[in-house]
Amino acid sequence: MGVHDGHRNRLRERFLKEGLDNFEPHEVLELFLYYSIPYKDTNPIAHKLLDEFGTLSGVFAADSSDLMKVDGISSNSAVLLKMIPHLCRYYRKDYVTPRVKLNSVGAVRKFLYALLVDEPAEVLYMVCLDTRDQLIRPIIINRGTVNQVNVHLREIHAKVLQSGAVSIVLGHNHPSRQSKPSTDDIRLTEKIVKSLAYLDVNVYDHIIVGGEDTFSFGEAGLLDQCRRDCPKQFIERFAEANKMYLLEE
Repeated sequence: MGVHDGHRNRLRERFLKEGLDNFEPHEVLELFLYYSIPYKDTNPIAHKLLDEFGTLSGVFAADSSDLMKVDGISSNSAVLLKMIPHLCRYYRKDYVTPRVKLNSVGAVRKFLYALLVDEPAEVLYMVCLDTRDQLIRPIIINRGTVNQVNVHLREIHAKVLQSGAVSIVLGHNHPSRQSKPSTDDIRLTEKIVKSLAYLDVNVYDHIIVGGEDTFSFGEAGLLDQCRRDCPKQFIERFAEANKMYLLEE
């Protein structure tokens, strides 16, 4: 048995009994790095990572090239660390997806928050719904930079038609942690709402996730503004559905 094996076994057993809630940040990293650094003491490496990037989340959000500048972090360890936020998002999406009914602001907020909360750059999702407001699937329209994402209406139309959706919910994040929509956010939403009206597809809402906060275009009345120049028959057809969406919790 190596000099560090006893400590490693104790830390692993503690995790199996308690989970990670009572672990210090360096202990989380130390335990995690056991699986890419089998024969070295990972405690000093964990402390170096925290000294360099400030917090545990800062470590996981760092570029792989920057992670590998820390003594003891190989390309394998960097990839393993980078996987954590992506794995968390994948888990949350997989956990909440089966048989989800998204017929209220509260349900939609919860669903999109789980998808977007840890994204380091702006991502635009289109959540596709069937005639019973049950989830068909969430689709990523595009990934952008820390403050911008490019969107092409033709691509949105193609994905809507391919999914068979009758309604959608838009969602994107602000890495700045501010949930208030920008002028560009409002203009883009208006373009999408009006263009999908001609495909007879309703947009229930657009949710922005900014840190721990969320913003609903529907609750704020901005979707009514976006629909104002849509065909009259379209507005009448979906008016009751949107009213019920805002009322149900």
